[in-house]
Formats: sequence, structure tokens, C-alpha cells
Amino acid sequence: MNSNRMTQLRELAISDPTDVFIKYAIALEYLAIGENTEAVTHLKNLILTHPNYLPSYYQLGQMLESAGKTAEAILIYKSGATLAEIQKENKTKSELLQAIENLTED
Repeated sequence: MNSNRMTQLRELAISDPTDVFIKYAIALEYLAIGENTEAVTHLKNLILTHPNYLPSYYQLGQMLESAGKTAEAILIYKSGATLAEIQKENKTKSELLQAIENLTED
């Protein structure tokens, strides 16, 4: 566990609680150290508090998919695809739709 990196990220979050990227980075750090439940919790919270932060949707979908929560992953991917369309982020929308297709073609 890279506690030094997590400590740095937490300090940054305290010094700038409005920085969405830092919150996202903390979630990814939890994933990197194998604390998947914490990572999922942080990403779900990030989506609740900052629903327009698009990168959260793909990452959360991937984590849910890995945990075998296919239906929940599909819902997150769909929400992200809708947001990507609104934000005119066509590449991200395509990636999210592809993720859905990969899960539904089985």
C-alpha cells in the first residue's frame, strides 16, 4: 500500500475540497491498493456530489463489472453515456456504449 500517495491526496483534498479531480484520484488510489469497496464508495459519492464529472462513470462501471454487478454497471454506463452526449464527448460516449454492448452480448 502506498500510504504516502494516499496521504498526499488526502492532504490535497483538505486544502482544496472543491477539486473534483483529487476526489477522483483518491478513488483510483483505493483501487490501486486493492481496496475496491472503498474505491466504489468514493466513486458513487463523487457521482452524487459531482454528477457532471464524466470520468467517474466509466471507472465505476468497470469496478462494478469486475465485482459481478452487471446490472448496476450497465445503469452507470448508460448514465455516463447520456452525460457524454450532453457534454458532446463523443469518444467517451462511444466507449460507454461499447462497454454496455460488451456486457449485453453474452
